[in-house]
Amino acid sequence: LAEQVEQLARSGEFEEAISLCHLLPGEDSAQSEARRMLHLRFAHSLFTSGDFADAMHHFSLASSDPFEVLALFPSMAVLPPNRSAGHPYSQQSSQRPPGDDDFKAAPLQAPVKAAPLAALLTYLQAWRDATSAHPANQDLRDACGIVDTAILRAMIVPGAAEPGAAMAFLDGAHSVIPDEGEAALLAAGRYAELVQLYRTNNMHRRALELLRRLFQHPLDMHPPPPYPSPFTPQATVDYLVGLPAAGEATFEPDDSRDRLVLEYSRWVLDADAQQGLALFARMHPPLPLEVALPHVKSHAPAVALEYLEKELAARGHIAHPEFHNELVMMFLEAVNRERAAGGAWAELQHSPVRTRMLAFLQAPASRFAPERMLARFPVDALFEERALLLWRIRRHRSALTIYVHRLRDPALAEAYCQRVHAAAGGEEEQEAVDGEGTAADIYSVLLQVYLAEDAGEKVLDTVGIRWGAADGLHPRQAMIQEALGVLSRHQDRIDGERALVLLPSETPLCRLLPFLEGMIRARSEARRNASVVKSLRRYEHLKVREAMIQCHQRSVTITAERACAMCHKRISNSVFAVYPDDRIVHYNCIQSLPRSANGNKAT
Repeated sequence: LAEQVEQLARSGEFEEAISLCHLLPGEDSAQSEARRMLHLRFAHSLFTSGDFADAMHHFSLASSDPFEVLALFPSMAVLPPNRSAGHPYSQQSSQRPPGDDDFKAAPLQAPVKAAPLAALLTYLQAWRDATSAHPANQDLRDACGIVDTAILRAMIVPGAAEPGAAMAFLDGAHSVIPDEGEAALLAAGRYAELVQLYRTNNMHRRALELLRRLFQHPLDMHPPPPYPSPFTPQATVDYLVGLPAAGEATFEPDDSRDRLVLEYSRWVLDADAQQGLALFARMHPPLPLEVALPHVKSHAPAVALEYLEKELAARGHIAHPEFHNELVMMFLEAVNRERAAGGAWAELQHSPVRTRMLAFLQAPASRFAPERMLARFPVDALFEERALLLWRIRRHRSALTIYVHRLRDPALAEAYCQRVHAAAGGEEEQEAVDGEGTAADIYSVLLQVYLAEDAGEKVLDTVGIRWGAADGLHPRQAMIQEALGVLSRHQDRIDGERALVLLPSETPLCRLLPFLEGMIRARSEARRNASVVKSLRRYEHLKVREAMIQCHQRSVTITAERACAMCHKRISNSVFAVYPDDRIVHYNCIQSLPRSANGNKAT
């Protein structure tokens, strides 16, 4: 049988030879080696005839060294780094049958077509799957690196693998030799895969530099990237956001996540400021504000305000109050630029920036220093902002004076009072500023502002509106009319007696009717409520007295033989107490017990 097997093999009938080899009696290492060599010779024969898929199948059955297979693809192979040609994984050490050196197939010359490369990929991936992802042996690690590099080279040949196969391969655990993989991917123009190769090898600076060049100088790349290019500033942002925080990965010497972010966000901010803001917003953990804010102001001053506003909204009380002061000043600078730009400036009209500034000044979470900011705001403009700063330091009369006399807007004045009154309901009463009123009597303060002796004479032409002009009234009369409106709408929050004292003596009684009716109605309702409460408490008091009388009606009979339940001495004329279960004890005996032991109260 052995002679027949050899004769069939020499005549090229490898399938019959392999089938006959399985019929040989016994099983020893010589027979296993003979069968392996038959598969190997058959594989080379199939490879020569162009049947690459079956050839790779028989290479696998022969347990061939991957370097023997790669020797057939010189353009795919990589010599092992720092190893002699005779090491266990070099192609020169492949086993050959004695006296038969002519069976090997001729290597394929470049360029290699897709079909043989697809077959090679199947073989190499099967070998790689059977190998540990992190081999301990150095020679095996070298072999995995060479095989993975060959896999990558084959995958980037058009038609050899499915689209996206190279990217999926690099996303997983691999041992591609970085320099060899870089050269192959650059030559093929596979820049996205090259970025991923850099990422998985912690070569972040190279990846970021490549992304920058692909955006700024795409025509200098050979071959150039596709058009439209996917390598926009967003690609760099996505890469920087994906960088691990300090301590989670190894960076190149003198590099860190924060250093790379600051360095490569410069050109992103220059090219697309909104993408730069998205970068800082998506980072976790975020960059310290004391580092990021000067960086943004230097490279994208137009969006520095938006950046700080978003960061303070996200970080809340974590941010230092000084950054809140900085944001107020940046808002002020932006609004002043709008005022200086020319055109119609209206005190009561709000641009988007000014609307955001007013919202920040009013927000409870804002932690700026109002006294400092008050000194920075102009005295002849931005009165709404000044009123909000005065509200922060509880100078309510001054704030209301601005709304009434500067802005001539009763609606804003009442909205201010409503806000202050609502806040006072859930907070402890704070010490009042001299002459400015408190939150509890804020509506009375508004009346005082309206009814001051010189209120109608204050001509402060800030908004171009004169009190009473629309109704043909004298300013003094218009002020009184507004005060009466406040009285009628908010009479439940105003001390009526105090309000009547403030009103001018010549005020017609008919104009006070809405206020007086509401006040009398409220007083009557309060009196009825008090009467009901008084009746309920009286009824409760009577019920308690009835229960007490019933307790006092309880009696016990003390005979000469009646003894204390504790000391067992006769009660006689001693002071005694009775438990609910009718046990009688000396009062002194109860007093001598520990407090916790007297669970059942005696009477």
